[in-house]
Amino acid sequence: MIKFKEDIQLEIVISFDEKNDTIAEQGNETFKAGQPVDAEIVNDDGGDYVDLQFADGTMALTVQRSSFDIIRTIKYRVEVGSIRTDCPASMLDDYIIDALSWPNVTTKDIKISVIVN
Repeated sequence: MIKFKEDIQLEIVISFDEKNDTIAEQGNETFKAGQPVDAEIVNDDGGDYVDLQFADGTMALTVQRSSFDIIRTIKYRVEVGSIRTDCPASMLDDYIIDALSWPNVTTKDIKISVIVN
């Protein structure tokens, strides 16, 4: 969960054409200052800009980090044997599918826990 410090209009990626690696549909959305927004950082290289993914699956790319505050973070911890990885909610399916592709790993071998900060 985040909240923007000032009213902001962002360009939102509604759908992405993975085959051609291009944005298929996009639009604009305005967010009011101080209003909680169900979004998480999904691409963070430690710089001034991040990518956000919203609860409905849409994304805003290259959002200035200083434009919002993080209210609460929810991550999932995926454990398979001695291997432990934390991931955002939007990536949980990918982490599980990846773990299931490992030799001799079944759903019984995967432990998932929730981390709320």
